[in-house]
Amino acid sequence: MRHLLSSVAVAAALAAGPALADGPTASGSVNLTSRYFSYGLPQSTGAAIQPSVEFGYKGFYAGIWASNTSSKLIGSNTEVDLSFGYRHDYGPVSMDLGYVRYTYYGPQNNCCGEAVLNLSTTPVKGTDLGYRLSIDPKSKVANNSVSITQAVMPKMSLNALVGKVAHAQTYWQFGGSYSVTDDTSVGLNWYDTTITKGLAVLSLTYNFNLL
Repeated sequence: MRHLLSSVAVAAALAAGPALADGPTASGSVNLTSRYFSYGLPQSTGAAIQPSVEFGYKGFYAGIWASNTSSKLIGSNTEVDLSFGYRHDYGPVSMDLGYVRYTYYGPQNNCCGEAVLNLSTTPVKGTDLGYRLSIDPKSKVANNSVSITQAVMPKMSLNALVGKVAHAQTYWQFGGSYSVTDDTSVGLNWYDTTITKGLAVLSLTYNFNLL
């Protein structure tokens, strides 16, 4: 179960603005990561490749995201997430309200879903603050996290996030990213929780537009 981008990525993405365009949009990404984590917990035992595509119109969007996973850790070897929602700016605050359905294959398991609220703001140039709340309507389990992304150079930024799953682990991550090109970036982050040992994760992300 992915952390729907992660609060760090969402804060930066919402503050950047393209996702809030009025006309039709179609974009995607491919992320290669040395390990897949969700809410601080490992979902793979090795590298994972994570493609995604999203279509939007006048703030509304729908998307699909996938990743290989470890059947030893979560019982299936593939995760496919379907999402839809609405984004809008309210003054200095950007909002993203949506729903994500988590499905797994190998074997198949229509696991669960979460209603997700993301809020972000840029109080000063180069500093993005984010808040994320997700709730599983069936289990009523809530997850809260806060994040900060700070630009330190034109192509480099640092980030940190801390979150809490109700009645379960507190998790955190920190690290940085570097934009190799306008479409490609590399990141290095440390993932940790109150119930597991931490691990450094290296990632490479390529973003593209279809429209």
